[in-house]
This record gives sequence, C-alpha cells and structure tokens, in this order.
Amino acid sequence: MQRIKARPTITVLPPYSLTLTLSAVVRNTLHTEQPIPVKVTLKQYRPGSTTAKVSLVVPEGWTAEPECIDVPFAFRGETRTIAFTVQTGPQVENGKYEVFAQVTRPDGAAESARDVQVIEYPHVGRTYFIRPTKLTVQAFDLAIPENRRIGYVASGFDSMDKYLRAVGVHCLNLDADEIQSGDLSRYDTIVLGIRAYGFRRELIENNHRLLQYVENGGNLVVQYHKPEDKWKPSLAPYPIFIGESLIDWRVTNEQSDVRMLAPEHPMFCEPNRITQADWDGWVHTILRAGAANTRS
Repeated sequence: MQRIKARPTITVLPPYSLTLTLSAVVRNTLHTEQPIPVKVTLKQYRPGSTTAKVSLVVPEGWTAEPECIDVPFAFRGETRTIAFTVQTGPQVENGKYEVFAQVTRPDGAAESARDVQVIEYPHVGRTYFIRPTKLTVQAFDLAIPENRRIGYVASGFDSMDKYLRAVGVHCLNLDADEIQSGDLSRYDTIVLGIRAYGFRRELIENNHRLLQYVENGGNLVVQYHKPEDKWKPSLAPYPIFIGESLIDWRVTNEQSDVRMLAPEHPMFCEPNRITQADWDGWVHTILRAGAANTRS
C-alpha cells in the first residue's frame, strides 16, 4: 500500500506564542491572602533580535506584579519563561474570572495574546491550534475546619493535592515509608489519588493499616479506579458489589440527574452545605488513561 504524504500547509502565526503553565486555578474567597502564581512561556516566531513587553490583563480590582516584563529574544524559535503573581484583593465574589497574558507594542496596543500549540504526526503533517492565552480562576467560598491535617497519596493521574492546598487545606503528601510504618493517626483524613492502587504498590501491601486507621476513627477517601488497578472489594471496610459490565454501571450521560439520597447526612451539611444546585453543569471528563465523573 502506498503511503500518502501529508501536504505542507502555510500558516500565519502571531509574533509570539504565550503559554500558561496552568490554564485554570481555584480560589477560596474566604482565604484570599495568598497570591496566585502565574508562569508565562514565550516562543518567538518572528525572525531576528527583538524585545517582548509582556503583561497580564486582570479583572477590575485585581493586581499583577510586576506590572510588565521586557523579555529579550535573539533568534526565531527561542523560548523564555517568566513569572508573575496575581493578587485578587480581600473581597472577591463567587464566580468565574479570567486573566489574560499579552505582548504589547510601544504604543500600548496588543501585539500578541495567543497560545500556539503545534500538532504534528506523519499521517497529517503539521498543523497549529491557536487559542487565547488565558487563565480561568474559579472562585467560591469554602469553610475549612481549623487544625485539620490531610494526608494525600498521589498517583500521578491528578493534581487534587495541589488544588486542596490552593483553597487553604493543610495537605501533606504521603510517601511509601509513611504508608508502611508511619503514624497515620496524625491525619484527620487520608485521600487516595485517582488509580492510586494501581501505581502505588505499598497501598495493597499495607491496606490493613488503612482499614485499622478507619476503625480507629480516621476518614479514608478512595477516588476513581479502573478494574486493572488491582483494586478489589476485599480492600474496602464494608462489603461492596461492583456491577458487570462496567460500561453498563458507570454514569456517562451529562444530562442525567444527580440525586442525593441522604441530603441531611453530615457529609452534605458540615462544614459546607451541599445542595442540588452544586451538581448543576457536571461534566464527564477523560483523565489520561482513564475516565472519571466530575462536577464543573
């Protein structure tokens, strides 16, 4: 069979590509004292030696430090990374906000404010995905009990520990030694990351320690797992039945209703009350090698 070679394309690119290290963050409106770190990676697409004046466009009442940064470039294709900090101020309403990165000309007009992602495969050749360079900030009020310690077992499939710390939770990552022989009673809650049983071997070998921790009054939260992650019902503290086949038992319809069978349970009432409105707009997302059901 003759292989068809992809035809080259001509693409008009902006003078600079601006990429943010994180495209979305969360903000606890009850804990606004910590600034939001923003890293911007620039790549020059114009030839020759130039200087890019980079700044952030923030919502009214917010500030960015420094106000702008001059980034020198010596040649086309050169890449540089710079850092800003964004402060939301003491009073922030719940809602969604956007922070934009841009390069401006000497007259102050925006010259470039796009993120250029290169997509290249032998069968399709090279193309570009160009989109606005922006950071989405989801702000909400989250009451956090004082003096609570959360132990997090990361698997590499999510960044939940980073988000917990971002909203003000005292979250510590647990290594293999801590799981095998550490004092787990130091933690009010232990959270196992997505698919952790499949990638943290010490969990299955020391699952009896986790169950003992629960029997002694600790809270254990186990997130999403796939059948091949070696998780099985015997690892749970109580009998549990996993439906077969999995595709018939998982929720993948974003239009389906989420029903709270025990809305007055303390889990849904303290310290933050969860209502039916909190489930509005939930989305089904794909997480690398697996899928998970999440709320927007």
